[in-house]
Amino acid sequence: MAKKRKKEVKSYVFKKPEFDEVEYMKKEMGNTKIAIITIVFAIPVSVASYAVTLMGGPVFAFLLGFACIFLLRYIYEFLNVDISKFEKRDWLGNGAMFFFTWLAIWVLILNAPFTDLTKPTIGVITVEDCESPTTLSHVSQNTCRPSDNSTRYVTLVTRITDNSAIKRATINFTAGLPGYYNLIRESERGRYTYTFQLNYTESYTFTITAEDIHGHVRKSAQYTLTGV
Repeated sequence: MAKKRKKEVKSYVFKKPEFDEVEYMKKEMGNTKIAIITIVFAIPVSVASYAVTLMGGPVFAFLLGFACIFLLRYIYEFLNVDISKFEKRDWLGNGAMFFFTWLAIWVLILNAPFTDLTKPTIGVITVEDCESPTTLSHVSQNTCRPSDNSTRYVTLVTRITDNSAIKRATINFTAGLPGYYNLIRESERGRYTYTFQLNYTESYTFTITAEDIHGHVRKSAQYTLTGV
């Protein structure tokens, strides 16, 4: 019987790849320099977009920032950055870094406490102390039968908010109780009220005006409330 041949086991020697520490450090320092240039370039572009937005052109402000992505090549060349070995992923990565940096700064300086471009918001208006709570409609006349027939006082309630702070909130009656009156702020969540005496069959026509600390004014629609 023939003897079985022993399988020859080939020995494998692991060869550690050479690591060029100097070349690695040069590459990392180059990437850091490119990242700094990209982020620093995004700052003045954000300021320029902010200025264009203030002039009433938010769409042009966005297009300006987006278009500046294609200027990165010329910025790198001007600052002696070696882009000869740049691959597609390098351009995409640096373009994305610029875009999101520019966008974040632009949005940040467009909002409080840096800038306030929005008017206050006036919520729905309801009437308390009626037989049933009533939400007013500005497209039709509203009626209210007070639950307390002896005094017939009712309270108008609304919620007024702003991204900064409300300076004043007033109610202007053009019928029934002519004149301007201050609303009373009742909570930090923007609840404002005004209480007045509602007479039988008389109509009260009014609007509410809110002004924030930066001078932006919001005026509500006109409402009419009649006592029954």
